[in-house]
Amino acid sequence: MDDGAADDSDASNRQIQQIEQASIEVAPAVVTAVMTTIVSFLQVFFLTGRDHRLFSPLAFTKTFAIAAAL
Repeated sequence: MDDGAADDSDASNRQIQQIEQASIEVAPAVVTAVMTTIVSFLQVFFLTGRDHRLFSPLAFTKTFAIAAAL
């Protein structure tokens, strides 16, 4: 019987568990940072006239891209 394969499997499982734990730990900070960025663009959607035409495509693009990345 090859104990090396079992050791590799255990090490792999431990690594996956550590990755999951780390992801859970940083998730609230990432969500907060992303939501702060999205909220900062909300004011652009209320612009009118020339400013709205100039900045709204940027605001829509960045908001959708950041939300999709979340």
